[in-house]
Amino acid sequence: MVKLSQCQMCGGLMSPPTSTGVCKDCWDKDEEMFNKARAAMRFGEKLLPEDLSAKTGIDMKHIQRWTSQGRFG
Repeated sequence: MVKLSQCQMCGGLMSPPTSTGVCKDCWDKDEEMFNKARAAMRFGEKLLPEDLSAKTGIDMKHIQRWTSQGRFG
């Protein structure tokens, strides 16, 4: 049986599931957005996810996904 999951960016199906939750086609865009979010936090600011979203224009669903993956350290 093939295990499928849905890309959290484009909604397309992917197999096998990835640890990032995004398909190969969306990976570069996801990394670009993550680096933008991480750069916004580098200046010692303590930002709530909502503030980070407002500051960067990145949708909360992505920030929440990265947080749940432990990517912000």
